[in-house]
Amino acid sequence: MPRQILIVAAVFLAALFGLRAIGVPMSGPIAVVLACIAAVLSLRSTGEDWPSLGLVRSSLPRTLLTALGGAVLGYLTAAVAVVVTTQVLGWPPMQSGRLGAIQDNLPLLLGMLAIAWSTAALGEELLFRGFLQGRLQAMWGGGQRAGLLAVLVQSLAFGLAHAYRE
Repeated sequence: MPRQILIVAAVFLAALFGLRAIGVPMSGPIAVVLACIAAVLSLRSTGEDWPSLGLVRSSLPRTLLTALGGAVLGYLTAAVAVVVTTQVLGWPPMQSGRLGAIQDNLPLLLGMLAIAWSTAALGEELLFRGFLQGRLQAMWGGGQRAGLLAVLVQSLAFGLAHAYRE
């Protein structure tokens, strides 16, 4: 299992920093896709499959209802957070910065959403929650303590992967 983690981490880091070094745009999403491919191939080489990443079949109506509920809850939470921070706490509104180019550009917005939903929403969850957390917990013997430690370590790795620099 440590070997699987090292291989997937090496693919992710090599793709991320290698592509950045040669000026390839969107190196992060590409690195996520390549690391997901490495994770799936690594699991298949040991006879594991999608359920080992937490992916199991569910009924379509239940999946759609859960997705709709999650989306509504997420948007409501974000709206409340914006109102609380800007109106109640008096903080200035967020600046769009690097995302300013998508304003009034529907095709670009849809393209960015497709990339975000496929790499961030699906790919990162597969890598960090499904693959890394599952491998770490199993590597440390399973159980509650191993699970807690695995959650903490994968959360730290996830946070570090999102430490943006300007």
